[in-house]
Amino acid sequence: MYRYVVSCDRCILTILVAVVPSLFFSVNAQNYVDLIRVDYSLSKGNDFKDEAGSSDVQEWVVDTNLPIVLSEKSTLVSGFLFENVKVTAYPGEDEVSLYTLNLKLGLNQTYSEKWSATYILLPKISSDLESFGSNDFQFGLVSIFKMTKRANLNYKFGAYYNTELSGPFLVPLFGVYYKTNRWETNIVLPISLDINYALAKTFRVGFKFSGFQKSFHLNGSAGGTDEYLTKANNELGTYLGWNYGRINIMAMIGHSIGRHYRTYAIDDKLKFAISVIKIGDERTQLNTDFKDGMVFKTTLLYRYPVDQKKDK
Repeated sequence: MYRYVVSCDRCILTILVAVVPSLFFSVNAQNYVDLIRVDYSLSKGNDFKDEAGSSDVQEWVVDTNLPIVLSEKSTLVSGFLFENVKVTAYPGEDEVSLYTLNLKLGLNQTYSEKWSATYILLPKISSDLESFGSNDFQFGLVSIFKMTKRANLNYKFGAYYNTELSGPFLVPLFGVYYKTNRWETNIVLPISLDINYALAKTFRVGFKFSGFQKSFHLNGSAGGTDEYLTKANNELGTYLGWNYGRINIMAMIGHSIGRHYRTYAIDDKLKFAISVIKIGDERTQLNTDFKDGMVFKTTLLYRYPVDQKKDK
């Protein structure tokens, strides 16, 4: 019989597809698995840089993860991510509603006491869902290798690749996870950093950075022109966290850094991108950027302890 959520050292704990272009995940030595995560963030009144008007940015994310242990050394990684972004792309026009529907399917394999790896396929729909065609579909994959130094310390190496609408996109990844009685550090460069301190058993304070990038097909573009929108969220902030049994709640206040929501004609692409390095980028931006601003974010987690088992 298969067992759900048994060993965090042998399974991926959270995959927040979206990071690097759209994917955020962590492979840690924690003693829990985040089965369900719900995020809500809001940034209000962001003025356009070169034109009159402003844009609010509102985002919902629902992320589910279901690791299923197949054997002592193999764990099936599965899950689903839903995202809704509401933003005004052009001054004076109605806001657009963008969606990500992302499946996650992969395998975590333990090779030795020190080495393990996770391989995940990430097919997704990313668009305004006004209609549906080949430009609404993208495909990504991620490979992460983990080297465990001690029970409270591990390193991660890997890469993320996705067929973005702007062109092929590759992000090399390097991470470290370290935990003491009160301090916890979880870093995956260049996409995330989380350092937190436990003030009490159920209360902690933390510092977080996240840098997400992704693209959406705009079927309903103004004037009938086929376009795509690239979203780059770089957010830095502090947060408070509480846990009540398996329920965890976090509230963050922060600020965006170099954030943009840019539109391009659907056939206006770059040749290749490696993280922030863009090769052959001669694209013409169609809209105007708006300024960085304050970001308020709340997160609700259902966290499953790994010392509990459930048979199927």
